[in-house]
Amino acid sequence: MILKAFELDQSTIEQFNYFIISTEDQVILQQIIDDIKNTKSPKTSIQEIDDFQAEEKIQTFFIDNLFNDINLIYKPVKTEKTLLNLINLLDKNISNNIFIFSVSKNILKKVSYKNKSILILESEIRQDEVEEYIKYQANKNKVVIQEDEIKKMLALSSNNTLHIHNLIKIKSLADNDKNHQLIDQSIYSGFDILNSIFSKKEKDFNNMINRYFQSNDDLIQFNSLLFWFLKGVYRYSQNSKINQQDIKFFGQTMINCKLMAQKINTEIIEKLIQKIFSIDKMIKGRDIQINPIEEMKKVLMVCNRRINNG
Repeated sequence: MILKAFELDQSTIEQFNYFIISTEDQVILQQIIDDIKNTKSPKTSIQEIDDFQAEEKIQTFFIDNLFNDINLIYKPVKTEKTLLNLINLLDKNISNNIFIFSVSKNILKKVSYKNKSILILESEIRQDEVEEYIKYQANKNKVVIQEDEIKKMLALSSNNTLHIHNLIKIKSLADNDKNHQLIDQSIYSGFDILNSIFSKKEKDFNNMINRYFQSNDDLIQFNSLLFWFLKGVYRYSQNSKINQQDIKFFGQTMINCKLMAQKINTEIIEKLIQKIFSIDKMIKGRDIQINPIEEMKKVLMVCNRRINNG
């Protein structure tokens, strides 16, 4: 069974224990993984399998453990051969554990899926599907959305799915609080924080990000936004003639990108991206020694100081 991301619902997830997700849109990929986790076993941590002896490690989860706890196993797959081997291995599974594989669209198309117990999910959203995706997210978040609001979101998001998620979240907060004001609020969007790197003085910016993290519990989404932006800045700093369509930066985001590339050298941007990878592991529980919020604040403050102090 093959579905688009906006066709997935809780009842469908409940029918499957095996999932293969395309990796074209990392925001949607993570959203699907979260939905599977929240539907199947909300209190269980996801166990990511690395490449070393991956097949042997995965087979250790083919039998239920002593307490019949459900395990959530995630494996990014890089080759067609590996994917085929993993699919064949699933025939040996007699457990209730959940297996999630992510793979590129090109590999996904090459493989034949005879196993009807596998759900295939496409993360890529075509331009003509963005409106349907906005309606899907609104319905999922129990947000009433009008046609004119959809048009505004289409214009504001530039088809960036992370921005769509943030806009829906803000709309949800606004609907829950009729007195909610987007100016001088305690809840900011991730894009508000990014833009404020370039417009706020250090003290004001520090207060702003403290308020943001007090009210925002979706650290994975914000960390993904930071990665998306810094990765674009890095690519632009490597090649200032790059087409902005390639990095999906438009309007103010592109202006900010150019300014950061001028103010912060490539080596430091690279180190910030490496820090974001470390933060991702902290958020997902693979490194519990350090507070991920404090590490994110450090990344943001480094950017803010260097932008404003040169």
